[in-house]
Amino acid sequence: MWHLRMRNASQEHERVGTLLACRSLPPGVIVLTSSQIKVEASASHGGSSGEALATAESQRLFALELIDQTRKHQPRLNAQLIPILEAASGKDGSKGRERFCAYLIRQAAAEAEQVLQLQRPSSSRGQQLAAALKAVHNKGAAGGHAARFGLGTPSIADMVDAGCSVLHEPYLLEQCQRGIDNALSKLRKGKMRLGHDSVNVMGFPDFTGSLREGEIFLVIDGKHCQPLAVVRGAGSLSAAAGARAGPVYHPPGVRASDVRSVRSVFCRELYEELFGDGRSVDLGRASAVFFSVHGAQPLADMLAGGDYDGDKFYVIQERELLELFHGQGGCGADAAAPLPAEAPSLEAAPRLASGAALEAALQQAFLSARHDASTAVGMAEVNHAAAVDKFGINHPISVELGEIYLQLLDGKGDGPKQAAKVRTLQAKIGPRPHWMLAHRGGDATRYLTQSTSALAQLATCSLGEARLALASAGLQLDPLLRLELHRSEKINELELQAMRKRMQGLWVKYKARFKSLKRQQQLEARERERAQPATGGGGGGVASDGRDDEREWQDKYFAMVAPLRETLLAPYEAQRGSRSTSEPPRLLAEACALYEVVYEEKQRAALGQEEPKYFTTFPWHVCGDMLLFVRKARVSRAINPSQALFSSLGTRGWE
Repeated sequence: MWHLRMRNASQEHERVGTLLACRSLPPGVIVLTSSQIKVEASASHGGSSGEALATAESQRLFALELIDQTRKHQPRLNAQLIPILEAASGKDGSKGRERFCAYLIRQAAAEAEQVLQLQRPSSSRGQQLAAALKAVHNKGAAGGHAARFGLGTPSIADMVDAGCSVLHEPYLLEQCQRGIDNALSKLRKGKMRLGHDSVNVMGFPDFTGSLREGEIFLVIDGKHCQPLAVVRGAGSLSAAAGARAGPVYHPPGVRASDVRSVRSVFCRELYEELFGDGRSVDLGRASAVFFSVHGAQPLADMLAGGDYDGDKFYVIQERELLELFHGQGGCGADAAAPLPAEAPSLEAAPRLASGAALEAALQQAFLSARHDASTAVGMAEVNHAAAVDKFGINHPISVELGEIYLQLLDGKGDGPKQAAKVRTLQAKIGPRPHWMLAHRGGDATRYLTQSTSALAQLATCSLGEARLALASAGLQLDPLLRLELHRSEKINELELQAMRKRMQGLWVKYKARFKSLKRQQQLEARERERAQPATGGGGGGVASDGRDDEREWQDKYFAMVAPLRETLLAPYEAQRGSRSTSEPPRLLAEACALYEVVYEEKQRAALGQEEPKYFTTFPWHVCGDMLLFVRKARVSRAINPSQALFSSLGTRGWE
């Protein structure tokens, strides 16, 4: 099961959709439904979106591009899902609400404890790496944004993996501190993991037509996964046979009906078509949830307008949550009633009269992807959160704002008219609660009301903190990155000193540009402050949380640094290869020269200061990839000189 982008040889069609294995099809055959075509054909090639199939004859595909694979992921709660689950847990002030809020705070504290392990100075390199990855919530490169500007910024994980110590390398320490702060901030916003029993998987339609209306078939790692069942009358959960109730959610749903209780069943026809005897199944890429194609409206479409072109869905199986919601009558309690949780009768699913009827049902189940954005989306999201906090998720104002938010997110409707409607509803809401101020900043006069909601309790709960500091020895140059270690028969002492002098010039140029950029930023900030009273201090717009300003600053900073990296690389462009192992030795030496120049100056500036703040980002942005290359090479040579990874470095001091 895959999420693919397909383009044919004529380059007129581009299809984005999901591809499933089907044992009934001949080998080498792919069936494309016309609803998967996201770019319509030109008039010369014909084609109609109403056709059952994109083409009745075989086509040669020009390319198959893999976008994603159907692996399972651990879902995360968010600020949209939490109010829905909170409303389902019971009325305001009830024991169910208290249990739900206590559950959230307990989960946040447990995840925060894992993040805070990074501050332990006795941690091994492996423990530091694990804690660093938890701090940034994923294994993505911290320098991914910088890489788009052509910089060599390494990720936190790469630096720890290369042997850099969190408590001895100031740039790494600063990045980890930022990761910890961001991780704790996300937890206070409700972005925390659900339990391991819950899954986030890609959704597909039942192409066999075997599932009844309101049923799902959940497959995890190539095996049918039956959710926990509620034993009626006992108030507990078991693994009883038959259909079982399980809440399903599709982000970014904000309505009560965006969480629905469905019937999870085993579908033999679908399983056999997908896996057969299971001998050739790649279990790591066989996790998905299949929805019935029967009914007046596709179930996925009921969940925040989900569709089957790669959208992912939460199947919530947290034992404590299921017990809590069972006691309160289930999820999705709004005008659109939740699906019944009782086991279905033993009647067979309705069989469609023909293949054409099945294809028509599948066509109805598919929805076109929508990608347009609106400037009013942020306003609607903020005001919806405030309305839910004040009135509850089922209040007419909350419902209307939720509908507007999803419409704007999908690119529907007239932007200016919708924005005016959002401002009108905002006036009815009045001041926002205090907990939103902790997230979004903006004009504090708009955040006046108290709140006891789950999100408010998360925003103000104590999760601890970690203030990382360099080891007692202070700032020390990494001995493996010393410039003198590059002295060899090919690079003598005079050449090393010339490199050092050139890097001093590059460092002086950087400081002048950085000073100018900071001055410009301060002037722009003062201009915004002067302009704010004239616009009403946030009365009609979205309160800024600082993320846009930070992103804008990073873009300007990286754009300023990028030409300096080009200056470093320019003399060696003809000698550089496509792999890091073929970097010219002189270029690696210049990278270490820049590192040494910057760190020695910062080391002198830090003398006499109790808690100095080190600004050592420059060499890591300009040549961080090369510095890690050198460090790994030195470690390899120190461990086993006869089998060193790289032979292009000087051997002085390691023989």
